[in-house]
Amino acid sequence: MTKSILFFFIMLLVILLPMFGQAQQRPLFTQHFYNKYYDNPAYGGMKRSLQFDLAYRDQYTTLSGQPSTLYLGFHLPLYKYSGGGGFQMVRHEAGLLQHTQAAFSYNYVTGLLKGLFSLGGRMGIQHTGVSGDKIVTPEGSYEGTINHNDPLLSTERFYGTGVVWELGAYYLSQKWEAGLMVYDFPQHTMPLGLTHFEKTSGMVGTATYSVRYNRFILMPNLVFRTDFKEFQSDIGVNVSGLDNLFGGISFRGYNKFSVDALAIIIGTNIGRHYSASYSYDLGLSDLRHVYDGTHEIMLRYNLNKAIGLGVTPKIIRNSRHL
Repeated sequence: MTKSILFFFIMLLVILLPMFGQAQQRPLFTQHFYNKYYDNPAYGGMKRSLQFDLAYRDQYTTLSGQPSTLYLGFHLPLYKYSGGGGFQMVRHEAGLLQHTQAAFSYNYVTGLLKGLFSLGGRMGIQHTGVSGDKIVTPEGSYEGTINHNDPLLSTERFYGTGVVWELGAYYLSQKWEAGLMVYDFPQHTMPLGLTHFEKTSGMVGTATYSVRYNRFILMPNLVFRTDFKEFQSDIGVNVSGLDNLFGGISFRGYNKFSVDALAIIIGTNIGRHYSASYSYDLGLSDLRHVYDGTHEIMLRYNLNKAIGLGVTPKIIRNSRHL
């Protein structure tokens, strides 16, 4: 069974990596390191306890029609069912579009190479709305009464609903962890008013290594995102061990010729169960001249107690999860 799962993971890489090209369609979070469940359904329950996450991201502040994202989710181990599960809701607005997603997940976990290997899936619905009165077409008339001169485009708000899905794999050991997630593959469409909205397929990959230096725990990490047309990566390092404080710094870019932002993260634990963190993205691209950075805040609750025990979970002593 273990060999079959490992073979599947390797074949997934072999098949999909050659499809890489080199923008952002799926909402991203600067503080991805503290909410790995969002980027991979196979991470469900890896915290060995019930965890809730609430996050809000205001991207490209002061820029008209800038993206904003609200996230609410939870995940927990399901030892009785040899895995984990969870739920998340994401509200994303950008320009004329408003997307709301709600999805449940389940992941199967097994031991592999002195660590844990997980395969998981997430499925739900997406409700998309378009502000028709803000659409501008080449042949349209916008003095006084709005007329797009296009029978498919309404001047009112119009909506559509469709199915979304994700498949992921995740490996966790004492020193390092890595994950790979594919979403909306194969590419598909959903109805939107009198037309259709195309759901672009994509992939997210993550990797983290942990090393202790005196009282501190340093965690260099890498994230890549691609829609198989463009490629984006985050390289950063997070640190904990200074009383209740934690934080990090990361650099995000598209390729060696195009950079996006330098991000600074700072947070604090509040008692045994709560934590709060804030990040600021300092723009490095040409857009920095027309917007005032990106702000993101995240609140977390962790029960810090094993729940749903049906069988005794395999323990991996990892200071990152204490």
